[in-house]
Amino acid sequence: MESLARRVDQGEQPLTVLLISSLQDISEFFNTHSPSFIKKSFKKFVSQGRYTVTVTQPPESSVKLDPVMGMADDNFHPTAARNYTDTLGDLNLPSDAWSREAAKAARLDGSEFKFYWDPLHDPYMEQLNLEWYLKTRLVLEPDSGEFSRFMNTPPDFKTIVPMTKVIAYDGCAAMGTVGDDIMRALGIMDEVLPAYNTAAHQHRVFGVSKDDLGGVDGLSLGAAFKVFFLGSLLATHKYAESIIPARAVRYEVSTYPVDLDLFYAQLPYLAPWKALKAKAEALGAAGDVWGQRKAEGEADKLKAEKLNARFPKVPEVVPYELLYQEAMGGSGDDDEQVSQVSL
Repeated sequence: MESLARRVDQGEQPLTVLLISSLQDISEFFNTHSPSFIKKSFKKFVSQGRYTVTVTQPPESSVKLDPVMGMADDNFHPTAARNYTDTLGDLNLPSDAWSREAAKAARLDGSEFKFYWDPLHDPYMEQLNLEWYLKTRLVLEPDSGEFSRFMNTPPDFKTIVPMTKVIAYDGCAAMGTVGDDIMRALGIMDEVLPAYNTAAHQHRVFGVSKDDLGGVDGLSLGAAFKVFFLGSLLATHKYAESIIPARAVRYEVSTYPVDLDLFYAQLPYLAPWKALKAKAEALGAAGDVWGQRKAEGEADKLKAEKLNARFPKVPEVVPYELLYQEAMGGSGDDDEQVSQVSL
């Protein structure tokens, strides 16, 4: 950021800055640079999340931005979010904020992704439970009949995959940096925006609510996501091929069978082995060295006698591709479909 901003002094155009995740970095940058340098170096800021805009009328005209702490990027670092919005308002720096409602309206249908199930993977955060999944990944309203039905009887993997939606929070803000002309050409932005997004203070919010996206079309935004996403994957692959020497790429053909029957046969032994490993880790954290060693020994014995002896050379990892094919009723490449999107 420092080097890019300094180049503006050499005659280059002021910067449009894309901000994703926490606002800590930009807040620290604001704290270490003068207001005049910031105003000269930056043309616009585009971020995830949301803020409210309050305009005070003359004779004491002012614009005040307040971060909405229910948004993840604001909630990550509230002090930084406050400093960021205060600086935007104080220095009259133009900005756009793309809220989660805009991202939800543009959610991808999953045709570009595969969703994998792992019976040995525990949630790493307690709040990432079934209720969270139904709200954020299936985008179901808590008062809907489908939400209640799934809460009472959790759906199986085959049911859940076609319904899962990908919420591209980062992509939403990134799309906002391409400029209004391009967004209008792609059918994303309306020709006429709501009054609150055409105000003189130059701060716009897209996705105030699910019924008010601020002048953008969710379906067109999602279609553009799809094109840019697939194009980025192709470009990344092409670039990787250009910088990785061919001789550095090695291929190895498995000398042992890996199929679902073998994987399922391992499950009765993998679960207690994992439990013993977790027990050993907990005992070690509690300072019980003897207990830790005992649990580790039991885990090693179970692995040697039950796993390695019965399933030599078979990996303990889940064969994700096979699980996906089984759950979706497919049998391999014949069922693969390639999405082709054009504008």
